Order: sequence, then structure tokens, then C-alpha cells
Amino acid sequence: MQKVILNSNAEIVEKIDSLSNQPDLPITQWKELLQISSNRRDHVFFLAFIDNNHCFSGAIFSEKKRRIAGLNYSCLFLYGYDFFDFNSLHVDDKYAINYTSFLQNFAQSKGFNFLTLENLYQNNRLQSSFTLEEEIALLDNSIDGFSYIYSKKGVKRDRNTLVKKFNYQVKHFQGQDITENLINQLASLHKERWAFDNVKSSFFEENRKTFYNSNTSNKLLTIIYADDDILAMHYGMIVDKKLIFHTAVINIKYYQYSPMAMLLFESAIFCEDNHLNEFNLGLGDESYKNRFTNSFTLSYTYHYPLGTFNKLRFYLLFILSQNKSKLDFLFLFLKKVYRSSISLTNKLCFYNALTLQDSGVVLSSSIKFSVCSSFPQLVEAFRDSGSLIERYHYNRIMNKEELYFLSEDKKIICYGWSTKKPLFVFEKNKTLDIKDGVILYDFFTYEEFRNNGFYQKLLKKILTHLEPNSIAYIYALKSNIASNKAILKTGFQAINSSKIF
Repeated sequence: MQKVILNSNAEIVEKIDSLSNQPDLPITQWKELLQISSNRRDHVFFLAFIDNNHCFSGAIFSEKKRRIAGLNYSCLFLYGYDFFDFNSLHVDDKYAINYTSFLQNFAQSKGFNFLTLENLYQNNRLQSSFTLEEEIALLDNSIDGFSYIYSKKGVKRDRNTLVKKFNYQVKHFQGQDITENLINQLASLHKERWAFDNVKSSFFEENRKTFYNSNTSNKLLTIIYADDDILAMHYGMIVDKKLIFHTAVINIKYYQYSPMAMLLFESAIFCEDNHLNEFNLGLGDESYKNRFTNSFTLSYTYHYPLGTFNKLRFYLLFILSQNKSKLDFLFLFLKKVYRSSISLTNKLCFYNALTLQDSGVVLSSSIKFSVCSSFPQLVEAFRDSGSLIERYHYNRIMNKEELYFLSEDKKIICYGWSTKKPLFVFEKNKTLDIKDGVILYDFFTYEEFRNNGFYQKLLKKILTHLEPNSIAYIYALKSNIASNKAILKTGFQAINSSKIF
């Protein structure tokens, strides 16, 4: 048995080609990984057990600093972990123990302090003290058929709503039809969607798009259109008569129309029309998956810390991760303690004012006062301004709250919110419940426009906009002298806060 160690893409390709008579090898995926590594200029290794052009165990690996369980390690890992939900590792059961020993010895000889084998679709009978299992949700056509998704009443109702309201269209792109321009649109929506939940998109990584543009022969790009807008997109792959749900993005402008459900609906129809056997929803425990799946399988991850010190500290972190619920409880308790403590030190000033018939504020012709009462309005305004759109914006709008802002050449200058419902005031750790008016809160002026009186002008425009003879309430930290002055100059009067909590 020969232990093969190759670190040149050309040599690896030559070796893989010599094994092409072995049908159980993931040769197609190996070659795809090599193409990606070449485009990204990533350094890879091919580590294998080979005898007479027969591969008994083998895989493609790479190296870099990895953060695992909260710590950074110099790591040897299965290449493809950040591209594919399921990685390619070929291991003959007879050689599983010897092969993992070979990998660990190689990693240590290269100065790595960690070996990790992530997201293996089947249990390769590998041995590790730190083995993790993750459920993979899937729709098995042999159980209920793909109609399990597209026949759901709620999903059909949502689709009918979209069909009535918009010019609803679905297009599937495969192979060479998946253009760079389409991938750019996918990346743009992905960045916005992840920012919506305050998470950095993987598309900010340099050369990320090279994966999506490489070897598109087995890839599927589905786009759903609402009029001339993209409603949602999905980039997946078809492997062994299975559609793997890989990168799904929605246009947050249409968040209220269940765009993710529409992607699943149209993907299920595609699977049926193309005689696939399985719709695999991939890694991740997103809540929607339980609603649309009828079966589960497992993926496996094996961790091998190298050296006594790395083993000890990783063991401690591993134990802690298995008690995550206890840590979450501790975090929530500390959060409550923190909120209570700051409420004692924060001093707030509260004010109210009657609405105005005429604000008396004349804005220059280039400055516009706007009101957003729908989420699509807000999305368009923030996109035009280049401002970040976050989930709390959506939640507030759906809670019947309104956003007011001043803008110049579509660039937002300052903004603030109003609500008629009880409002939790973080600074006091209490809920403000107004029965006879609206609460104005959470005002912000972009730095480049500060110290120009825009906050005061916005407040006066809001008082003019509100219903006649209603009362507006507002508050500010006592320490924020500038805000308190602007509020008083607008016409608000100080009131006793004890009467409104």
C-alpha cells in the first residue's frame, strides 16, 4: 500500500485520471475542487492510500487559520467545507483507522495543530473523541412525492397572492446559461439579506464568486420574478438525482410575501418535472425546513486536535458546547442584570406637544420630507440612500409604526419613528404606554449632516404631519444636551415621566 502525498494541482489531476476506472470515487467533485483552488490560488494536498491504481482512501485537503469552537487553529481540513454542504472523503472501512492516523501524522509533520473532517454525508467509521452529528432535512420523493411541498394550502395561497398582484414568472438556468451577471445579482441580494440580520455575507470574501462561476455543468439557478424585480433566487446543484438546496436568497423588499416558501414550491416542481429522487435542504437548522420536509439524514464532523495542549483546551470547549442551553440561560440572566443596572443610572427627560397646523419650517428645494408606512417604501428609500436595512425596520413597519426622514438627492439626512402602541424603553427597562397620542423615538442624524438643525426641522415637519389635535410624546437622555435643546425649540414641553409609565 502506497501513501500518496501530492501538492501540485497538475500532479493531482494526473493521479486522479489514473483512477478513473474506479466508479465509487468522487472524481467529478475532486476535479471541481481543484478548479476552484486554481481559480482562488488556494494551496491543496491530495492525501491517499493507493495500490496498483486503486484508491482505498483519499481526499483533497487545504490549510489555513480556522476558528473552531471559539479558538483559532492552524488547521488541515477537507477542502470544500465553505463551498459544499457535503464534503468528499473516500475511505475504505478496512483502512479507516490507518488513514486517519496517516492524516494526523502528516498534519503534525507540517506544523498544524488541528485536523478536521467536516460535513461528511455518511458515517465512514472514523474514530474521534470529538464527533458531531447534524440532521439534514430532505424531501424524499418515494415517501410523499414532491407535491408534499407544492400542494400545501398556505403555500398555494401565498403564490396565488403573488400571481394576482404581480407579473409572476419563474426561470431556471443551468450550465453555461448561469452567467457572471446572474451570479453578481445573487451576491448583491445575499449581502443585503444577511445584513438584514446583522450578519456578514460570505460574498464579501475575496474570490467567493469563483466557486459559483466554476464548473456549472451540474448547477441550477432558479429565479422568481415579481414584475421586473427579482423576488428570490436559488443556486443549487444536482448530484445523483438529488437537488441540493445550497444558496437561497430573497429580496427583502418582498419579505411579507413568503419568498422562501416560493423558492421551495418552484424547486419541488422542478424536481418532479426532471424526475429527481430527492430534494435535499442542506445544512442549517432554519425553522422553515421542518415544515417542508418528510425525512432526515445525518452529516458527520470529526475533530482531531493535535498535541496534548490542544487536546485539553478543545476538550473543555467541547464539553461547554454540549451544555449550550445552560450557557444561554446564564447569558439571559446577565442581560437582565445589565438592563436593570443601566436603568438606575440613565436619566431621561420626557416631553409632549400638540400637533401643528403649520410647522413654519421651509425646507430648501433640494430637501424632501418623507413618510414610510410600508416596508417596500422603506426598502426603496434606504437602497437609494445606500443605508443599511435591518430586520427591526420590517418588524416596526409590520407593527403599524411609521418612519419619517429628511433627504437630499435621495440621500437620507436624518430619520425617526412613531408608534401608537406600548413601547419598551431600553434606557429605563420599562414600557411606555400612551393612551392619547403617539410616541416619537429612535431618531438618528448621519454624521455628515449633524449640527445643521435638521433634527429640529424634522420634528416640526412630523408635528405638522400627525393627526390634528393629537399629542406627540418624545424623550431623550438628560446627558444629551443638544437633543433636549432641539426638542424644546420645536415646541415640546417637559412633563413628569411618572405619569406615563
